[in-house]
Amino acid sequence: MNIQDLIVKRRSIRRFKSEPISFNVLKKLVNAGRLAPSAANMQPLEYIVVDDAELV
Repeated sequence: MNIQDLIVKRRSIRRFKSEPISFNVLKKLVNAGRLAPSAANMQPLEYIVVDDAELV
């Protein structure tokens, strides 16, 4: 699949399943977000991963 196909098939998700995400998948997602480009490479974001249902 090329980038054009990915852009065309992209969708916004407004309803989420209540199934838990495995820690390994969550770790990969956070790492992908961390590696995403930012303006002037300032990387102004911080990521907090919460896996405790009471804290969520």
